Amino acid sequence: MVFSTRHCRIATCSPWLRRCSSGCLWSGSCPFGLAALMRAGTRFQKEEVFLPSMGFVKLALKEGAVLVPCYVFGCVDLYKTYSFLHGPREWLRKKFRVCVPLYSGSIGVLPRPVPLNVVCGAPLDIACATPGQPTDDEVSAACKTYVEALKQLFDSHKEEFGYGERELTVEYPEIRRS
Repeated sequence: MVFSTRHCRIATCSPWLRRCSSGCLWSGSCPFGLAALMRAGTRFQKEEVFLPSMGFVKLALKEGAVLVPCYVFGCVDLYKTYSFLHGPREWLRKKFRVCVPLYSGSIGVLPRPVPLNVVCGAPLDIACATPGQPTDDEVSAACKTYVEALKQLFDSHKEEFGYGERELTVEYPEIRRS
């Protein structure tokens, strides 16, 4: 199986999704975004996913793509992050979108040797009332559906991969009303 990946910007993904008969938006599989880099691995009883925006959901609705909830068990255990000077580093992240994570792996910057297990849920065939023109409420509802499916996927597989004591927290912003 061959995967063709693209940067998930509307200008890049929109034409690609229109051309592909099997386009799939894969998001939320492991902690990502600048906030995730600052906090991943600091709380080993919690798995956290940060969705910086609901743009991938809006794009899926606009282009008629299917969303597939996926999760990678083990991502937060690859590195240990530190909270030293967290306040100033968080200010830099918010003000200038510059991330300065302090982390360590098994040997310096090399990741720890932990297994990574990818699980994929059932495709979510979401649609909007007017094709290609999702409303803010439709985007918000679809995002909630995606997050619930992601949590259900995590809960149904966490025992299998040794994460039974962990809970999944998904943070995402409220939709900006246009």
